[in-house]
Amino acid sequence: MLLIAVLLGIIGTILFIRGLARILSIWAASIKHKATRGLYVFTLRQLHENVVNKYISISVASILMMLTIMLITDGSVRIMSYGSELTRGTSVYDFTVMGNDQIVEKYLSNEQIRPYVSNLNRMEIGNIKSTASDGISSPVDWSKFRKQIVQHLPQDVVDPATQEDGMYSFGSDQPAALNLLGLIDTGSSSPYLLPVSSYNRLLDAAGEEQISLGNNEVVYYLNPDFLGNAQDETVTLLNQIAADAQANNEASLSINERPFYLVPSVPMKGLTADENIKIITALIVSDEIYTPLLGGLLAIIPYLLGTIYLWKSCNQYKIWFYVLAILLPSIVEKITLYLFGSFLYNLSPTNIVEVMETIGNNMPYVNFIKSQSAQYLINISFFNWTYIICSIVFSLACVLFLVRRKK
Repeated sequence: MLLIAVLLGIIGTILFIRGLARILSIWAASIKHKATRGLYVFTLRQLHENVVNKYISISVASILMMLTIMLITDGSVRIMSYGSELTRGTSVYDFTVMGNDQIVEKYLSNEQIRPYVSNLNRMEIGNIKSTASDGISSPVDWSKFRKQIVQHLPQDVVDPATQEDGMYSFGSDQPAALNLLGLIDTGSSSPYLLPVSSYNRLLDAAGEEQISLGNNEVVYYLNPDFLGNAQDETVTLLNQIAADAQANNEASLSINERPFYLVPSVPMKGLTADENIKIITALIVSDEIYTPLLGGLLAIIPYLLGTIYLWKSCNQYKIWFYVLAILLPSIVEKITLYLFGSFLYNLSPTNIVEVMETIGNNMPYVNFIKSQSAQYLINISFFNWTYIICSIVFSLACVLFLVRRKK
């Protein structure tokens, strides 16, 4: 369509200049004043001949003059609009590097790019899968959160969800509650999910204080580059709603029928440097919620397989044998993971609380493994008190099962 519009504009300009000669001829013939009629006719005839013989050159010159005026006007407007951006001392470089983890990390760490990259952080992100039978329904129930937002709408503003068109518009001219409703209703079917450890590394790189989330806590993330001038007002309302719900011990939303509590006053930072990747909203959750599968498998599968093997192939009846075969390896594994975690984070093994909290937050390793991609492959963030207790209890249950079956 743009190409057609440009071609029609060029053809129209040429035809206009071509027709201008006829207009000059008619104008010359219409002059009645005898004293100056000959001079007018002579002058207009000269213009007429120049326009007729050089109409293509005149058309090209006219188009070039129009483009020049447009570019000068556009440049002037941009300079006036972004004057503060042009005079600032530092700038943000947005670029995209394609490739696997090792190639990207090596490229961003070389001497040429290093001056432009102050922090290198792997940002993990995913989508919540629905457990509904149809596979379409949203796994997140926003009804309570929406109700809390609707209560902050101005009296003369109606909830768009109650209207037939259900249209939303965003911007500083809209109430903050209406912006929040639009963000929820337009991006709630399959929301993005962020582990708090990844977002904490981003906050640390930005010089902000890191956050800690429980297994039933969540942060509603808003992209600071999307709402523009309306961001501050919208985030203020979001923090107010989250603080009120927290004071009343009220869960604002649920994920797969599990209640979650909103956490207020969390700094919002941009997640991507590629303008083609649009992450407008997301839910920041604890790492235990983001990666529960690995811990569950490691807590159950090894000891289940050992139990099946001993049940089918061993004729031993004494309980101490099964304790040494099942329960003792489970305890040794927990101690090994704990000591390995304290070594990776260079913490004293006697400080149990700090070691467990640091492992759970999936902080960058400071010993032995310092590569971001290697940390992603060797991830021990599943190691927490829930994993320890559940694994030992399951191992003990396996021992009791074998003892009873063999008798």
